[in-house]
Amino acid sequence: MKTLIFALYDIKGAQYGKLILMNTEDLALRSLKGFLNDPQSKESDPVKYPEDFQLHQLGEFDDESGIIKGLKQAKFIATLVQLKNQIKQEEPISN
Repeated sequence: MKTLIFALYDIKGAQYGKLILMNTEDLALRSLKGFLNDPQSKESDPVKYPEDFQLHQLGEFDDESGIIKGLKQAKFIATLVQLKNQIKQEEPISN
């Protein structure tokens, strides 16, 4: 099975953070939305400064062969600001 490799890119730091391994892009986005919405994450830099972070796909890992294939160029997926805006739109309206 192939697992996709993602990472958050810190624009101001000009570097990638820890690798995020997920089976699909949608799972990576859902996981990141959960992180952004988690009260225990509120002091982390990506939550405090979402305008400085982007999610990128870097490659894939094949767990049968053990081969890691990097993309020729990191693939931009979304900014954290975009994801935070999606979270706001998805919140239920209370009466």
